[in-house]
Amino acid sequence: MFAHLGFLERLYVQTKTDGAGIGSGARIEFSIRRAYLSIDSGRAGGLARNPDWAQFPTSGSVYYVIAKAAPHAITICINPQPGQTGLSDLPLPPAEHENFLSMPAIVGPDTDIGSIRAELTVSLCPEGLFIAGDDARRPSASSARKIAAIVSVLASKCDAAGHSGLIRRDIPVRERA
Repeated sequence: MFAHLGFLERLYVQTKTDGAGIGSGARIEFSIRRAYLSIDSGRAGGLARNPDWAQFPTSGSVYYVIAKAAPHAITICINPQPGQTGLSDLPLPPAEHENFLSMPAIVGPDTDIGSIRAELTVSLCPEGLFIAGDDARRPSASSARKIAAIVSVLASKCDAAGHSGLIRRDIPVRERA
């Protein structure tokens, strides 16, 4: 089974200034610091971990975990590369002879492709927020209020959707032609 994921290393929201440079021009940067890719065939034995990934240490950027909600699923934890603050383009290692596609799982020969479900989960974390121009160790009272407001809005949207601070997105699974 092949997968392709990509993230923007840093996103930002910036207020406008007028043509004379007047206005706050405040900028808030954020990034994804951890993601989980879960692939489930709906039954035990339908998928297997890629044995080539056994070489990756559990303290590395990409490693297998067991999800309590889906113990038979193949679940991968994805962290930023060493020295990076967030996930970037191509966070999964490419498969042999591939540029963009990674192979996190092996599909059993009797597995129905239509039964396989994949989901990407990222969490909202205030540690990923950065107010440009502020000392990250000691944000001003104004910046602290802005960060709290942003996190509050994001958390309320996630809680309203029943995600408890997590954003989940189904990923389409299809047979490779």
